[in-house]
Amino acid sequence: MFSDPAYYCVVAEADGRVTGNVGLDERAVVASVGPVTVDPDAQNQGIGRQMLDAVLERARERGFAGVRLVQATFNNCSLALYASLGFEVREPLALLQGPTELRSLDGTRCARRKRPILRLATRSAVASTGSTGSRELAESIAQGVARIVERGAQFAGLRFVAAMFGTLSLKPTSS
Repeated sequence: MFSDPAYYCVVAEADGRVTGNVGLDERAVVASVGPVTVDPDAQNQGIGRQMLDAVLERARERGFAGVRLVQATFNNCSLALYASLGFEVREPLALLQGPTELRSLDGTRCARRKRPILRLATRSAVASTGSTGSRELAESIAQGVARIVERGAQFAGLRFVAAMFGTLSLKPTSS
């Protein structure tokens, strides 16, 4: 992230050592914050707030439609910080991991097709996330991981890698 110009990164230092960092993904209409890290020995000293203030100011300056991030539910301190900065919980998030196997559902199939993916995906992403995700989608196409889901000859969905750091959203504020 630090070497990619599509990310704005902030690093906190104290006494010559790194105490935290945060990134702002600027690839879409809605910016995404994350990851936010603060050294455990430096937590509860305002470092996270200062870093978030910096990236939120950057988002305001750049005129993003909104800002989102994902919150680990076990961390009530950071949830309180995000709420104090104007973030609102939009939806719960569950991360499920385990073995998977490739399979088709009800006559659908995933196809690697560059031609219609970007146009169809943009509509799909806006409907599901409020963001076009078009740069993330273009990167997924370039990496060969984007798939269009078809049922017969009809578009039925989309699968691509999206850096969705966010289910908490910050309403845009006028500066």
